[in-house]
Amino acid sequence: MAPKAKTGHRIAVNHDYCTGCGNCVAFCPTHVLAKDTKLNKRGVHAPVVVAIEQCTGCRLCEMYCGNFAIAVGDLPSAVEEGVV
Repeated sequence: MAPKAKTGHRIAVNHDYCTGCGNCVAFCPTHVLAKDTKLNKRGVHAPVVVAIEQCTGCRLCEMYCGNFAIAVGDLPSAVEEGVV
């Protein structure tokens, strides 16, 4: 299950789609994401949520992901859309 912020935001990362570009980590204004220490199936360091309580739901990580590997949503809509 994707981590949930106090504000109700959730972040889901599809590690199979991630190419390790790091855009989501670089553009997060509140430093919610970091690169994983483990490699994914593609052999890259995908993002992991390290500070969900700081997530504002701005969706910059989602917008900068060219591979649609990351999704942000509030709890009700995220469940309906299958994000979490």
